[in-house]
Amino acid sequence: MQKRYAFLIILIFLSLQSSFAQYFELGSWLGTSNYLGDLAPPQQYFLETRFAGGLDFQYNVHPHVAARVTSSWGQLNGNDANSNEASGRRQRNLSFTSPIWELSLCAVFNILPYKPKLKKKPFTPYAFIGVAFFHFSPKTLYKTNWVDLHALGTEGQGINGYPEPYKLNQWAVPFGGGIRLSLSKHINFMFELGLRKTFTDYLDDVSGQYVDLDLLRQENGALASILSNRSLDESGNQIPLTGEPRGSSAKDWYVLTGVRLSYNFIKFHAFKK
Repeated sequence: MQKRYAFLIILIFLSLQSSFAQYFELGSWLGTSNYLGDLAPPQQYFLETRFAGGLDFQYNVHPHVAARVTSSWGQLNGNDANSNEASGRRQRNLSFTSPIWELSLCAVFNILPYKPKLKKKPFTPYAFIGVAFFHFSPKTLYKTNWVDLHALGTEGQGINGYPEPYKLNQWAVPFGGGIRLSLSKHINFMFELGLRKTFTDYLDDVSGQYVDLDLLRQENGALASILSNRSLDESGNQIPLTGEPRGSSAKDWYVLTGVRLSYNFIKFHAFKK
């Protein structure tokens, strides 16, 4: 039975290959990047919006289906100073910024059949889902200098009995949707919103509990101790918080939103068949 299903799938795929004009397109996009995590809850989503962009290659195998490879870049920011007083995050006083570089492979599904040659079918909503590999590197500002947080081990990373340092190269699941419009035979316009479900809680370097300040100072250095706990009393001294939650265990997300322009490399006589 499984062989029959496999054979049927192959026949369908070959049918699509022979029945529809296949073509590829090259494009670029420009928009914004946002982050959701411990230092930027949903109510402060738009306060740390930054510019983003990228390049992509898309192979259209059917009016409803395409495969797309995209290289994207952006920046993620979060700051407790943007939170309201009632949340208690301002007292925590943490912040970060990180570049984000992503390479993704996605399947794109056009809700309506999309044929740029035909005036009756120049528009469609679409959805996409795939897999992405990305790199990040959180930093924070301290005394006019940007400090690499990953290297410090602010939650005890690298100390005996504590987790290993988190990895700066990670996998994510990109998914979302948009609208696609044919401006001419060769030019496409798209607006897209894409979410990234990551498998790390350290985009912002914040996840677990506060570590004993003396232990951090001894094992990871004075700067790790200072930047792990920036909750200060009225005299400017660190407030001991050993063992208390520093962040939540929920995984971090980031979002890429923007407009795309692409160029079709296609022989339009194929659509006349």
